[in-house]
This record gives sequence, C-alpha cells and structure tokens, in this order.
Amino acid sequence: MSIFVAQLAFSHNEELLLMAKTGILIASLLAGLARFAWLYLYLVSNPKG
Repeated sequence: MSIFVAQLAFSHNEELLLMAKTGILIASLLAGLARFAWLYLYLVSNPKG
C-alpha cells in the first residue's frame, strides 16, 4: 500500500519515487529483523512459551 501511495505522490519525479520505494523497503526489512530478534529473545528466555 505504501508503494502505491508513493507512486501516486511521486509519479512526476522518478528520483523521488526511487528514494521513497527504497526507504519503504528498508523500513520493512528492519521491522522484520526487529520482530525476529524480539521473538527469538522472548522464546530463549521463556522456553515453554
């Protein structure tokens, strides 16, 4: 959804569109890694879940 909105907002400027898409993908990757780390640490400290 965010990439769709970025395409609507920056359709006139390819450079801004590329920066928006890159930022969205990096933020998604960081959020996924943070969630994985949190879940891993939680399960290690509470083995019975």
